[in-house]
Amino acid sequence: MAGFGMLLRDSRFKGDLTWEGVRILAAGAKGADEDGDRAEMIRMVRTCQMLAK
Repeated sequence: MAGFGMLLRDSRFKGDLTWEGVRILAAGAKGADEDGDRAEMIRMVRTCQMLAK
């Protein structure tokens, strides 16, 4: 989530973080997702990734 926010704000602290990197981290941390919140986060990252192109 922090990386997502940094990319949204184009933070100077984001370093070499990319949308793809955030998506990979989020997908790796998905685990049990009973309410679908984590899947929604991954969809938001993908949407932002497409818009940033």
